[in-house]
Amino acid sequence: MRKTIAIVTGSMRPNSAGAGLLPTVQAAVEAADMTATVVDIRTAELPFFNDSHTPSQEGFAPSDPAVQRWAHTVATADALIMLTPEYNGQLSGAQKNAIDWLHKEWHNKPVGIIAYGWHAGHGAQAQLVALLKKLKARPVVAQGLTFLQDMSTSGEPLATGQAQSSITTLINTIVKGI
Repeated sequence: MRKTIAIVTGSMRPNSAGAGLLPTVQAAVEAADMTATVVDIRTAELPFFNDSHTPSQEGFAPSDPAVQRWAHTVATADALIMLTPEYNGQLSGAQKNAIDWLHKEWHNKPVGIIAYGWHAGHGAQAQLVALLKKLKARPVVAQGLTFLQDMSTSGEPLATGQAQSSITTLINTIVKGI
């Protein structure tokens, strides 16, 4: 049975570079003989975290159907890839909110990080790595992608950049770890 990698976008913007990068990442996952499942954060309909219990509490069970779908996706995926934009040197609020809804689903889960932005997403990447380690996930970091050097501002990899090789290396590393 083919293993599944869930690809999670991180931007709510209608012209997100992550949405433009998504087809390249999907194709690379499928080329590695893996099944790609996409979670578009814009359409996932996750509410801001508002439960009276924390996800780390024993017996935590979200009642919101969108959160239940999200939890099932993370729990059943063999690995995830987070397409992570950098906003003001930070992780996007929408992606952080999605992560905050879960706890045990992250334990020992390989999570690839493809950060991008004007400064290669370094700030967002560092925050995401620290957060995933706190949740006992296994972060795998790709080379950050810089606008106009590795990818266009609409997300297409540039032939002169390293986007394609970084994505392929990340996926190969994840595949070996699952």
